[in-house]
Amino acid sequence: MLKAGAIPSIFCNCPCRLTKCGRSPLVQLNVSGDHQYASTRIHADTHADSCPMHGFLPKRRAIPKPPQPPKPPKPPKPPKPPKQKSKSANILSEAERPASLPQAGPRKMSKAEEELRKENEVLHARINELSKKIEETSKVDQARIKTLQEREEWWKGRFGSDQIAAAQTGNSKGREWSIDSVIKGLRIRASGGSSGLKSSSVELFPLPGERTLQRRTKNVTFAPGVQHQILDAFAEELKRFDEDDFDCILSFDDCSIKSRVDFDSGTQSYIGHVTLPNVQGLATKATIWVFAGVRRKWKVTAAYHFVPSEGCPDEVYAVLLELLQKALDLKLNVLGFVCDMANRGLLKKFGFSFKKNDIIFRVEHPLDKTK
Repeated sequence: MLKAGAIPSIFCNCPCRLTKCGRSPLVQLNVSGDHQYASTRIHADTHADSCPMHGFLPKRRAIPKPPQPPKPPKPPKPPKPPKQKSKSANILSEAERPASLPQAGPRKMSKAEEELRKENEVLHARINELSKKIEETSKVDQARIKTLQEREEWWKGRFGSDQIAAAQTGNSKGREWSIDSVIKGLRIRASGGSSGLKSSSVELFPLPGERTLQRRTKNVTFAPGVQHQILDAFAEELKRFDEDDFDCILSFDDCSIKSRVDFDSGTQSYIGHVTLPNVQGLATKATIWVFAGVRRKWKVTAAYHFVPSEGCPDEVYAVLLELLQKALDLKLNVLGFVCDMANRGLLKKFGFSFKKNDIIFRVEHPLDKTK
């Protein structure tokens, strides 16, 4: 007996109708309303007749469906209102917002957020302060660099790179001096002597020592005759002279030497013979011509020759004319000759007279009639 409202279920244990999971198919009888119908979860109606349990199953009946009324036509959809442009579609404008909706106020920050905000403000202020300091420092550095560049150009214009290197290291020993530095040293040596050269090197700026100058000038051509190379170098010194400093005298004198032949390492030649033109034989004397300042103290060797014991006024006269022409080229104002009375024959060629009743000690310049 079944209870009221119970659903009868019949299980089929036929081995040929097992499901994939190994369970038997289930047949249920369902009751719905006034109509009873049988339904099976797994096609039990197609089961073979060999199953003895199928004889107990009720046969499925066709249940007619009740007639359904026709569906009413759908009303037409109203047109959509035009979309209003707004910053956000989810946010209502002030006019559309209902009065009962509470207004959104500023959110109160937490204590941690407030501390972060204050730290952020301090960092921004620090960044701005550092940026200003960097700009100011950059301007100062650029001004310093410009000043250093100007000073470097000033030093390079007045001193050589070897002098600057010697001043930076504080040691000039074993240094290879340039030609310009050697010339500067020779100028100071000529004007101030050994003590002036040493004082200038210590107090002012490094310069080659006296022994260095001697070593560098030992190969300078110093052959007998007019010393054009020395006079041309002396021309650089004359650029710093005042107008009155060009006044000078031409002094010459003889000195005795041994009558013999020696080898000169500077000129790589043998010396000892007479060097005046058109004169031969071994020399017994050496004649030296020197320009010396009158107002300012300066002196430069202009020429030298090996001469015989007897005088050679004509050849010496030619040497004096060459030296006077060189003095004009250097803009030197030769005021007179300084020599001993052994050169009276030479001086007569210039117009000087040494007679007792006819002494002439002032004559016209042989090359410049204005003097």
